[in-house]
Amino acid sequence: MRKIATTLRLAVAMLALSVAVASAQALVSEPAQLAGEIDIDLMSRPQITPNSTAFAGVVYDNSTSAANTGFSSTSLTSIWGDELFTTNAGILSGLKFTIFNSGSSLGSLLTANCAISFYDGATAAYLGGFTTNVNFGTGLAKGFYSFVNVTGLDVLAITLGTTDVIVTQQVTSKTGTANRLGFVSLDPPTVGSSDPDFYANSATVGAAGWYTLSVPANLGYQVTVANLPVPSQKSTWGRLKSLYR
Repeated sequence: MRKIATTLRLAVAMLALSVAVASAQALVSEPAQLAGEIDIDLMSRPQITPNSTAFAGVVYDNSTSAANTGFSSTSLTSIWGDELFTTNAGILSGLKFTIFNSGSSLGSLLTANCAISFYDGATAAYLGGFTTNVNFGTGLAKGFYSFVNVTGLDVLAITLGTTDVIVTQQVTSKTGTANRLGFVSLDPPTVGSSDPDFYANSATVGAAGWYTLSVPANLGYQVTVANLPVPSQKSTWGRLKSLYR
């Protein structure tokens, strides 16, 4: 099994925002129902398509699998994440993720501003990120989750130069009466793979780090990349001459 060192995984926890740990609770899985999908073109431009020579494709995906659990917290600044082993490196072109409004929430979620970050899974180096505002229209009802499909990300030039990537997500602000938010796990991944634990930095969960549930916790993600640019490097005459003996 591909697994990076615990010390490296915890290094990502140090990069995330610290939270005050307050009366950590038992990790309880929750039922979650799909409300649909919201498409957001972050740059108001067409996504790279399979007809383009720059398109590499989907390198991680579990969005077509069944939801095996939801997980949430009343700490609305919680950060959730997962380590993804992708099939290829590339320039981030699209990301699909989930937002879950718990069945024990007070009411609907109307809008949510979300921050997404990417880290190198082996070195914990920050690779880049973006924010996007999600409008749920009449609201994401309690007990339901939505996929958020963000495209047009290639212009941000976020290079996922490794096939071991950690993705984190955070709701930085919201509207509506919802007071318990989280993520949905879908299992198994159909493209790429992921270990069964998840990252949490949440006042109701415990210290920033990696946690497990009674079922595999694979946060719902689909990662699409464009091909890495072919390097262009000039050679000196001495180096060229050395090729001819």
